[in-house]
Amino acid sequence: MEVLVRENRCFSFTELLTGWDRKTLPHHKIYTMTETKVYKLHDSIHVEAFTTSLGIEGIKHNVFEYEEYTAIEVTGTPLEIIRASTIYQQAIAFKL
Repeated sequence: MEVLVRENRCFSFTELLTGWDRKTLPHHKIYTMTETKVYKLHDSIHVEAFTTSLGIEGIKHNVFEYEEYTAIEVTGTPLEIIRASTIYQQAIAFKL
């Protein structure tokens, strides 16, 4: 039998499903933290490598073209931002 322990009271799985003693059950909300980071790239080969890798990983990104460089805005969870930073480092390591 599965139980949920909260403070000094254990709730059985059946109690959780049926809502028995609803006043003492905790109400939980799930929050997802998102961050945004912008990467600047000058070479089109690096831009292509970076955006392709982000797409493969399923990380949301937007590409903005400017006169001097290309800005890639990455939005996601902190873990996705860390992964995007790793991909960025690998992408700019490519020699032209």
